[in-house]
Amino acid sequence: VYAPDLNIKVSLPKKQKKIRTMPEPEDIIRIVKGTSIELPCLLAIWLGMRMSEIRGLKKSDVVNGQLIVRRSIVTVEGQQIEKESTKTYESTRVNNLPPYIQQLIEQVDTEHLTELTRDQIYTRFKRIQKNNGVEPLMSLHDLRHLNASVMVKLHVPDKYAMERGGWSTSSTLRNVYQHTFSDEREAVNAKIDGYFENIINEISHDD
Repeated sequence: VYAPDLNIKVSLPKKQKKIRTMPEPEDIIRIVKGTSIELPCLLAIWLGMRMSEIRGLKKSDVVNGQLIVRRSIVTVEGQQIEKESTKTYESTRVNNLPPYIQQLIEQVDTEHLTELTRDQIYTRFKRIQKNNGVEPLMSLHDLRHLNASVMVKLHVPDKYAMERGGWSTSSTLRNVYQHTFSDEREAVNAKIDGYFENIINEISHDD
C-alpha cells in the first residue's frame, strides 16, 4: 500500500529514574565483621573492587603495602574461569592497602584471597543482611556503589575516584555508581529550606 501522506510517530517510553536509599557504610561493616565474607565485603566497600576482581586476587598481588588488581575470575555456565586481565584497561590498577585489610589477608592460608564462588559470597551476604534486618537486600556489587558514594561524601575529586575504582569515565562514576546517603540528602534539604524560610521571615517582618 502506497500512502505518502501517512505520518507515523513512534514514541519510546521515557527512562524511569530509580530512587534507592543506601545503608550507611558502618552498618554494613558492623554486620560482616568477623564473618567468612568480611574480606570480600571490605575489598568492595573500602577499595571499590568488583566481585570478579576480588575472586581473582592472590597473595602475590600484595607488594610493599599495595594491592595490584590485575586478574579476575568469572563464572561461565557454572565453571570458574580465571582470566589474566580485568574488565577494562582502566580496571588494572594499584591501590594502597589499608593495614586492617592487610591483616585480614595475612590470615588467609590459601593463594587466592577467597576460595568462595560468586554464589557462595552472595548467599552468605544475603543471609547476614536478612539476619540483621537490612532492607532492601544488597548485592556485593552494591558495595562498590556505596564506595563511590563515600568518595562523593568526602569530596574526592573524580580523577582520583576513577583511579581507585577503575572507572573509565566520570559519567559512569556519577550516573551509575554514585548515590546519596539519606542523612546527607536531609542536610541538603534543611539547608535549602532554611534559605527560603529566612526570605519568608524577612518579608513577613517588612510587612
